Amino acid sequence: MNPTELAKIYMKSFFGEKPLEDLSSILSEDLKFAGPFYTFNTGEEYIESLRESMPADAISYEILQEVEKGNSCCLVYQSKRHGVCGVDEIMAQLFEVSNNQIIRIRLILDAAKLLKNNNPDYKPN
Repeated sequence: MNPTELAKIYMKSFFGEKPLEDLSSILSEDLKFAGPFYTFNTGEEYIESLRESMPADAISYEILQEVEKGNSCCLVYQSKRHGVCGVDEIMAQLFEVSNNQIIRIRLILDAAKLLKNNNPDYKPN
């Protein structure tokens, strides 16, 4: 599979269209994940964190743009959290693949906006 196909499988599992367990087959054992709030150094560590912290509210997404080059791709998407804390957020994820598995993910988002939407009293430094 090409990087974009793997990234889209990841997105479907992350956003609940497919079981989280499906991630085990596409994430490398030594996956490196980096985002504004967390970093993980194994695929299992990352999947376990998702199991423990997935929001109770429904979340959907719409891919706005995808770019692929060599063994990597970038998906830019709009995430929509439904329910009490309805939040629209533009995000991007960079994926690097090797041997039909995702080996690196970099999540890019406006962390201050996300914190403010989840806590109206939040004041950035």
